[in-house]
Amino acid sequence: MMHLDDVSIEQLKQWLAGSDEFALIDVGEEGEFGLGHLLRAINVPYSRLELLVPPLVPRRSCPILLIDHGNGIASRARERLRAFGYSQLGVVRGGVPAWRAAGNEVFQGIYVPSKAFGEWVEHTFDTPSIDAGQLAELLDANAEVIVLDPRTEAEHAARHVPSAVSCPGGELVYRFDDLVSSPDTLVVVACGGRTRGIVGAQTLINSGVPNRVVALADGNHGWRLAGFELEVGMHRRFPSVSEAGSARAAERAREVARRFDIARIERSTFDDWMSEAQQARRTTYAFDVRTPQEFACGHLPGTRSAPGGQLIQATDQWVGTLNARVVLIDSDNARATMTAHWLKHMGWDVYVLTDAFGVDAPSSDAAQVNGYAVGADAADRAARVEREWSAGVRGAPEISPVDAVARIRAGALAVSFDSSADYLAAHPPGAVWANRARLDEIKAHVRNDRPLVLFSSDAATAHLAALDLAEVAGEGVSVAVVAGGLRAWRDQGLPIEASPDSALSQDARVDVLYWANDRRQGNADAMRAYLDWEKHLLAQVAADGYSFGLGGRSIDAPTLKRWLHDGDEIALFDVREHGQYGEGHPLFAVSLPYSRLEIDVERLAPRKDVRVVIFDSGSESRDDGAPSVAARASQRLAALGYTKVHVLNGGMHAWRDAGLNVFSGVNVPSKVFGELIEHAYDTPRVSADELVAWRTSGRNVLLLDGRPIDEHRKMSVPGSICVPNGELALRVDDLPGSKEAILVVHCAGRTRSIVGAQTLINLGWPKDRVLALENGTQGWYLADHALEHGDERRYSDTVSPATLAAAQVASAALAERFGVQSIDADAVVRWQAEGEYSVFLFDVRTADEYAAGSLPGARHVPGGQLVHATDRYVGVRHAKVIVFDDDDARAPVIASWLRQLGHDAYVLSAGVRSGLTLPRPDRWRAHALPGIDASELSARRYDAQACVVDVRSSMAFRRAHVAGAIWSIRPRLATVALPSDRADVVLVADDDAVAALAAAELLARRDVSSVSVLTGGFATWAAAGLPCESSPDQPSDQACIDFLFFVHDRHEGNREAARRYLEWETGLIGQLDADELAEFDMRGGR
Repeated sequence: MMHLDDVSIEQLKQWLAGSDEFALIDVGEEGEFGLGHLLRAINVPYSRLELLVPPLVPRRSCPILLIDHGNGIASRARERLRAFGYSQLGVVRGGVPAWRAAGNEVFQGIYVPSKAFGEWVEHTFDTPSIDAGQLAELLDANAEVIVLDPRTEAEHAARHVPSAVSCPGGELVYRFDDLVSSPDTLVVVACGGRTRGIVGAQTLINSGVPNRVVALADGNHGWRLAGFELEVGMHRRFPSVSEAGSARAAERAREVARRFDIARIERSTFDDWMSEAQQARRTTYAFDVRTPQEFACGHLPGTRSAPGGQLIQATDQWVGTLNARVVLIDSDNARATMTAHWLKHMGWDVYVLTDAFGVDAPSSDAAQVNGYAVGADAADRAARVEREWSAGVRGAPEISPVDAVARIRAGALAVSFDSSADYLAAHPPGAVWANRARLDEIKAHVRNDRPLVLFSSDAATAHLAALDLAEVAGEGVSVAVVAGGLRAWRDQGLPIEASPDSALSQDARVDVLYWANDRRQGNADAMRAYLDWEKHLLAQVAADGYSFGLGGRSIDAPTLKRWLHDGDEIALFDVREHGQYGEGHPLFAVSLPYSRLEIDVERLAPRKDVRVVIFDSGSESRDDGAPSVAARASQRLAALGYTKVHVLNGGMHAWRDAGLNVFSGVNVPSKVFGELIEHAYDTPRVSADELVAWRTSGRNVLLLDGRPIDEHRKMSVPGSICVPNGELALRVDDLPGSKEAILVVHCAGRTRSIVGAQTLINLGWPKDRVLALENGTQGWYLADHALEHGDERRYSDTVSPATLAAAQVASAALAERFGVQSIDADAVVRWQAEGEYSVFLFDVRTADEYAAGSLPGARHVPGGQLVHATDRYVGVRHAKVIVFDDDDARAPVIASWLRQLGHDAYVLSAGVRSGLTLPRPDRWRAHALPGIDASELSARRYDAQACVVDVRSSMAFRRAHVAGAIWSIRPRLATVALPSDRADVVLVADDDAVAALAAAELLARRDVSSVSVLTGGFATWAAAGLPCESSPDQPSDQACIDFLFFVHDRHEGNREAARRYLEWETGLIGQLDADELAEFDMRGGR
């Protein structure tokens, strides 16, 4: 553990980056703290230090780092806490000003981690919202809608959206079925601003309620800014929970616990953790998340009341020790789980105590409190989270209110140590106000031997100030505290007076945060400023380097290497862009670019609790202050429900440093497999020159192109017929002359030529009549032979009965030889339901056949392509891969190759006729962006009102783009330079989903206020004759991370590129280590 004393800024960063328990306490008064503090600092004002620290940092041996605002208060606080029993205390040198001067982020406001978390929830989960105008129309039309207010009951009573029902955030799921009887009811969650509305709405969505749920955009502030009035008073409140409602809530919570892997503990474990011996080693917070009224009726010893919604809204008001353990308690197994799933996303080590009360569970009814205050001032008071105070200390003798009157009349100075707001509202006549952190004027009176009479509401803060005053008071100077404080003074009927706000200057009132302080009093500018602050917190948090979300547990390269070969399911995703992936990656890594992550991940890894490892470059952990791509990707995966996400520590940089194999190119496992087939089976081949000589000499040769028709059309060897590899088993016999000819299979390079030829041999064709064209079209071109372009020759769509029968016999023999198993529909359904395996179901027929009808839940991939580029379709190693057809001929061939590729592949019995139905996964849906047409964009662009960002491929941008547009891609959007005078961004995209992902990144930035998309994309712009430009060299090659430059022009006349590509393919086997080689099953070739 680092030595504690004076702590430098760099040492503080090490503490923040580590996993040891410690508390970072900002001892500034609330006004100072609110104007600028560190993200993860908790505010414990020096004026109330000893009263607030014990509940926040209960373990006296916990390291505490104290930070002030450059005024030396932290050193004084250290001495006070040392006297209070805390043993490990350090002071951050230079305080917040030094942190700021070092270029680090400083945050305004209070409850900042929780406020930023609300923005993260909306950004990550794409939480839907409704604006005030839309909601008002629905309410006016008496539509089927319910408005739920997730704030405290006191806040609700002070003011709320008309018709809203008070239901604090922690109660939403628990009380839902008793609040909302119809699944058709629109549920609107509305708070004061943004955080609790967003979190409340997403809580219900995550729990799986059947209703459409939305947050009211900007809450009460948005409602008032739209010109609508708020309602006051407690008119509608959540009901008691029915037995059915409680059971349904518990069921929903169980699913949330499973989805987000919420840890649960038994009572024995809890009692052990709460024991004095355990608490001395590690801090455990025990929070009862039920309503305060329920807590008052009965709770477990050692627990504290922290209603679930408020615990999320202001976590730093309850939890002061970073990296501590948090246990949540309820009586229903629903409220604690829902709260825990958010605390886990916030980064806390959180647990739920199961069956906390056993059969003696107290009533879940929460009695209504009457007499709530209403109005603007009441709203301010109600919004404050009241902290728990510990027992105070005695800093001076106490005197009665009557004695205090006598002393004041004799010349003693009356000093109030209440908050400045409370002082202005009520104080003894003639009393001055002071704050413990600002005692210079009061100490001057002491030094002049003037007696002091100290007040505070209950005498506690006055006693703390007395401790400091005692240090300068001489033996003859009287400093006394009024016993019972101002309350006792009132009870004696003694006079009280108020003072106008002008009695104290803003500079003096260090305990008041004036920033946006009158937003609840109707100041529209303050409301807008506050909402703008909330919306831009996430960008500032990113710049700070902190991230929310379940994230990825870090693993090192050797561990990943072991996992890849341990036989269990694993999805290894490279979340860099396609060009970066192609330059070098582990053999079994699957490309999942961050720019398309949500779009593609669920088809590549359909089971949400599969083991996932993601990685990025690693050598650039942050790009200009933005979190690493892997960190962002891990959060996105967690938001989608993936529960076992791991991040490769150090990324590709660490993988290389560990001496592990790095493979360039794409579809590498399939490319390796092609080379292994040639070696294992000794697949016959013929060179381009030999084939030309055979044809010249009149030998009967039938040339087959094993690629799909679009690739054949682009270029092919003259005279070849397109018969994709997946169709060979079914189609070749019907080709004219096939039974007498020598069959030569070609592709563009090597893999599909080899696989196609060996497929025919494995099906029983004589080995001396089937060959692969060595090096395919590239070999043909390198031998100076002309290629054909635009050819349409292909197999016949009809299959003769004799050919079908022969194909079925040959495929059955092949399946037996290679151990291909058939599986019936019931078994597949059982696998899917059990959830222990990732299940992929592929229809390997042609696109036309698939379009004519297939099985629900199946995806279409032509069989040859599934073998040629398996990692484009199957993202999980050792998953269950099931293929089918309608002829019992094609699927067994594909399954035989997949098994040799190392996949657990099966053929579905009866294929299309099996009646199998699998559920279609809930695919991620893009949030629709507002559109802007080309003419409007042209006008706004001309007036310099909008910044155009093109998120198409970099090569498309180079060819042509909107004049003046900027090219970027999702990983770079958090930091890409935008014009400082244009806060409105218009995206140019080919894919609405890609645009939506890009927009979310941009809207998290402080300098972006709106994002729209060009309707119809660049094609519409160009067709309208609007200004376009090309930039062959921009973006630079280095910036084009989405494009793989590795021998990209090998098919476009670059002979050197063609040679290097072929050398790469033939050299792949030599790169394999023993474990990688063992993943392929080539026993059939031997």
